[in-house]
Amino acid sequence: MPLLKGEDPLDIHRLWYKLYRYSEWYGRRGLAIYVLSAIDTVLWDLAGKYFHVPVYKLLGGKFRDKIRVYASLIFDMDDPESSGKEGKKYVDQGYTAVKYGWGWTREKAFGLNAEKDEEVVRVIREILGPKIDLMIDVGRMVNWSLPYAAKMAERLKKYDIYWLEEPLPQDAIDSYVELTREADVWIAAGEGEYTRWGFKDWITRHAVDVLQPDVSKAGGLSEVKKITELADMWNMTVVPHGFSTAINVAANLQLVATMPNASLLDFRGAGWPQDRFFEPFQNLDWLYFYNFHQMCLNNLVDLHS
Repeated sequence: MPLLKGEDPLDIHRLWYKLYRYSEWYGRRGLAIYVLSAIDTVLWDLAGKYFHVPVYKLLGGKFRDKIRVYASLIFDMDDPESSGKEGKKYVDQGYTAVKYGWGWTREKAFGLNAEKDEEVVRVIREILGPKIDLMIDVGRMVNWSLPYAAKMAERLKKYDIYWLEEPLPQDAIDSYVELTREADVWIAAGEGEYTRWGFKDWITRHAVDVLQPDVSKAGGLSEVKKITELADMWNMTVVPHGFSTAINVAANLQLVATMPNASLLDFRGAGWPQDRFFEPFQNLDWLYFYNFHQMCLNNLVDLHS
């Protein structure tokens, strides 16, 4: 990339601003920030390799030795019992939290029929039992209105939902503020937002209970670290989004190690195509990620593979 040719890769902060300034030609949301996010994360990885330390030490050191993980699963709206049994497999491995979302097709997505949605959640809760934290991700296959989202939050609260994720369109921040204020269940969102400037109103207006920035799209480790610190000033819980590649999971692992306001880590588990990158994670206790030093980003990412 010509913008970085001849630059010192350890000048991560300055290079972030250089790339961000040039991104204005392409927009401050979308592909340009995705690319910036990837470059920034790679630069942190290179710094970790150069100094022979885990990335979290370069981000300020660890705040904790372990983090609770949750499994992210897809709803089977035609067979809720099958969905529940899939989640139960993770519970039997030690998980204490499971998230379900979306659906396999737009035509068979969660969120299209209130009665069916409630029945699916009821069956899953019954299978998982009362002690497991259950999160529901409405996702972006449907667009709920504010009144409908409020009605569904009320309808699902009897199943002790830990949070209701993205029940409204990403840009409906005024509606999120109202829903979060009125709902009796936690509201979560933020995986589709970009940079601290995009997150500022979400945080200062307390638009959600759980903020979910994604390292791979919100500006990389440098920027999401700043976002989490801003959220901490407003006493807001942050659970970084990570339902994607193992590199993103590894980056999130470095991030949450340094965060005072982290409570969970999004981790799909074994059995998906990205598992070829996942070897260091396969033998972990499923209840927690232990020993951040051994799971450091610069031990996972092999730029030559």
